[in-house]
Amino acid sequence: MTACPGSHMTGFPTLWHVADPPTARVICEVDNPMRDPGDGYLITTTSITILTYAGDGLWSRLEHVYHPLEFGAAAMTWCDRASDLGTLDVRAEWIRRIGPAFATRR
Repeated sequence: MTACPGSHMTGFPTLWHVADPPTARVICEVDNPMRDPGDGYLITTTSITILTYAGDGLWSRLEHVYHPLEFGAAAMTWCDRASDLGTLDVRAEWIRRIGPAFATRR
């Protein structure tokens, strides 16, 4: 998450969670809001996180499930908006190479 577009997410608040004791798992939906592109507009997408408990206060496994088309569309929407506002600070390489795959899905 250190590269664009993940590096522009501001937090990962949990929207809901459920514990499944027989499998020692906690499943939750996580919001992935991106930073303000410059006009206060909120751009976000969600993911599912599955944590497996190992015992003694430790987790043994962490899985994130993203919908790649939704994630890419949200990132491209943010890039377009930030570009229009003059606040786009990411390398154009992501936008040039990967962004077009999502441009028609917004």
